[in-house]
Amino acid sequence: LDCLSAAVEAAAQLRAEGGPDLCIGAGTVLNETQVDAAVSRGAAFLVAPGYCAPVVARANSLDVPMVPGVCTATEIEAAARAGCRLVKFFPAATFGGPKALAAIGAPYKDMVKFVPTGGVTQETMGDYLARPEVVAVGGSWLLKLKDGEPDLVATEAAARAAVARAMEVR
Repeated sequence: LDCLSAAVEAAAQLRAEGGPDLCIGAGTVLNETQVDAAVSRGAAFLVAPGYCAPVVARANSLDVPMVPGVCTATEIEAAARAGCRLVKFFPAATFGGPKALAAIGAPYKDMVKFVPTGGVTQETMGDYLARPEVVAVGGSWLLKLKDGEPDLVATEAAARAAVARAMEVR
C-alpha cells in the first residue's frame, strides 16, 4: 500500500497541475481499499495484474473503468461479463506474445480490446500494436532510473521514442 499511496498522491498532484483534461489511471490496484484510495484522489481508470471480481465490482460501483489483467479465455470472459471492455494481457511475453494474443483474442474481438504488458519492449511493441485487438502497450521499460530514482529526461525520451514507434505501426 505504501507504493500505491505515493502513486495516488503523485496522481493527485499531477491532476491538480494538469487540469481536467489530464487522464490519470492508477495501478497496481489489488483490493477494494486501493480502489477507493485511487478514485478518491482522482484516478480516471484502474489497472490490475489479474481479474478479481470484488475489485472490478467496486470499481464498477464507483463508475470507474477497470482494466484487469488476463491471460486465459476464462479470465477474458469473466472480465467481459463484469463489464470490462479493455483488458490487460499479462504477462504477455511469458504467455506467448503477439501470436498467443492473436489466438486467444480472436473469439473475443467484439467483446474486449487488449493492452499487452509484461515483457513488452521498445523492440517488440510494434508486433503487438500491429494486432487489431490491441489498443495500446505498456511496460516498465518506459520508466528510466538514475541512482534508483526516476530520470525524467530519459523517461521522456523513452516515451517519445515509443510514441514515434507506435505512429510508424499505426
